[in-house]
Amino acid sequence: MINGFYKSLNNILLVLISMIFIVGGACNNGFSSCFLAIPFLILYFIKIHRCPSLPKMLINLFLTLICTLVFWNKPTNLLFYPHLNKEFEINKGWTYLKSADSSVYQLIAPSNVEILRKNFEKSKLALLTKNTHMTMLRIEVTHPDFSTVLNPVFIDKEGQEYRIFGDDLRNAILIGSIKPPHLNKPFSLQSSWTVALGNLMYWPISPWLLLERF
Repeated sequence: MINGFYKSLNNILLVLISMIFIVGGACNNGFSSCFLAIPFLILYFIKIHRCPSLPKMLINLFLTLICTLVFWNKPTNLLFYPHLNKEFEINKGWTYLKSADSSVYQLIAPSNVEILRKNFEKSKLALLTKNTHMTMLRIEVTHPDFSTVLNPVFIDKEGQEYRIFGDDLRNAILIGSIKPPHLNKPFSLQSSWTVALGNLMYWPISPWLLLERF
C-alpha cells in the first residue's frame, strides 16, 4: 500500500514538473523556442497515460489551454508583453529613418543621430519636432548570434509604424526621453512570469550555470 502511494505521488510530481517545463517551452522567446521542452512532453505523455480517464482529460485540456494562451500570436500577446496597446510619450528630438524596403520607420535616439547623418542621406532622416504620443503595437523578436532581442513597434495616430531597439527604449525611459504609461513602476517589456518560465529552457546548461555561480 505504501509503495502504491509513493508510486502515485511520484507519478503526480513528474506530471506537474513536465507540465511546468512544457509551459516554459511555450513561453521561451529564445532561438530554441519550444524545442527543448520536447523531452518533458514525452515524459508527460508517459506519466499522464497512467492517470484515470477523467483527471487525464481535464489535465490535458488545462495544459492545452495554457499553452495556447501563451503561445498564440506572441508578438501581440498581452500575457507576454503587458505594455502592448499602451500609449507612450516620445519627446521631440528623436529622429526616424525611412526605408524603401519597409513601411516601418526606425526610431533613432538623439544621441545616435549624428552618426546616422554621416551614413544616410538627409532625405531619409526626419526629426520629431514635438512630443508625440504613440501606442505600442507589437514586439518583434530577433535572434542575432543566438541571443534574444525584443524590438517594440509603435504606431502613431496617423497609422504610421515606428520600430525602436529594445535597449534604446529602456535607456530612453531611464533618462526620461520616452515616458511609459506607468512611471512609478520598473519598466520591463516582457512579463516577469513568462521570463521566469522561459528561462527553464536553460535546463541543458544548468550544471554549468550553477558552477559559474558557486
